[in-house]
Amino acid sequence: MVFLATMANQVWAFDANNGAQLWQRTLGRPIDGTKAIDYSGGPKMPFINDHWGILSTPVIDLAAGVLYACAWISEGGNWQNGQHWLHALHLHDGSPARAPLSLEGTSYQPGHGLPTQQFRSMEHK
Repeated sequence: MVFLATMANQVWAFDANNGAQLWQRTLGRPIDGTKAIDYSGGPKMPFINDHWGILSTPVIDLAAGVLYACAWISEGGNWQNGQHWLHALHLHDGSPARAPLSLEGTSYQPGHGLPTQQFRSMEHK
């Protein structure tokens, strides 16, 4: 299988032998491109991306048969109300392996002697 994740919060699975699409899932409405978060400054192409959704490479746990993807989601498409959600999808059909988990307010230790941080979607792209 070959997996593809997009900035439009879509995950696709294809058969690696013949290219046939096996499944596709949309993980929520992505953030719309705007000058506030993404501006190239050019008149012909003002935004680098139309959407901001799955920004990082998903991770696959083969033993569990699950793909994990972090999607930036906002019902209205605006970055001010967007939140990052961790999704777990079954590899064989793309169905949810568990309910999405909001990362908003999650504490993490960045290391290097830095203090514990809290994740805030408005501050991270």
